[in-house]
Amino acid sequence: MISNKDKIIRIGSYISVYLIIFLGMHFFIGRKINKAIHSEKVKSKENEDKLKKQRNLIISMPNYEKQLRGIKNKEKEFNEKKFDEKELYINSQLILTQKSSGLGINIRSIKSVEEMSLEFNNVQEGISKAYIEIILKTKFLTLGKFFESLSDLPITLAVEKVRIEKINDSEENLSKGKEKDEINATIIFSSYAIIK
Repeated sequence: MISNKDKIIRIGSYISVYLIIFLGMHFFIGRKINKAIHSEKVKSKENEDKLKKQRNLIISMPNYEKQLRGIKNKEKEFNEKKFDEKELYINSQLILTQKSSGLGINIRSIKSVEEMSLEFNNVQEGISKAYIEIILKTKFLTLGKFFESLSDLPITLAVEKVRIEKINDSEENLSKGKEKDEINATIIFSSYAIIK
């Protein structure tokens, strides 16, 4: 029979062997598992950083749908402002009259001109082109100021043709003290609009 002392030694040795095996497994296998877990954590952190960067890139990209809606709204506003040739002529005539009278220019005639045969008169379909002929009596320098003031207009006018004639100085005009540097300027403008 086995004595109590031998039983305690045997149990102690079993516990020691199991403890050594457990600690050995913990140090050898546990370290490998801890290294694998650590490397997975590092990879996970890197992937999270990449995802954050990609999200920031997506957020920083322009919102094309919003921009497209803005463009469509502007197109809608533009279409609502369309006008025909008659309105174009009237608007252009009013603006030219205001500009010339503001500079003290004498308007002898202002009228609509039928479509002219110009070398580059190709107008796209859906666009209207109105021609206006204006005959002015003024001084040469004032005419220059008139042309300069056209850049401030709310509409686009193109100068198609200009003819300048010096007014004949009769002795009667010179004796009355009138200035002799007046000219007659015939100018043909064109203006564009989108047809309704």
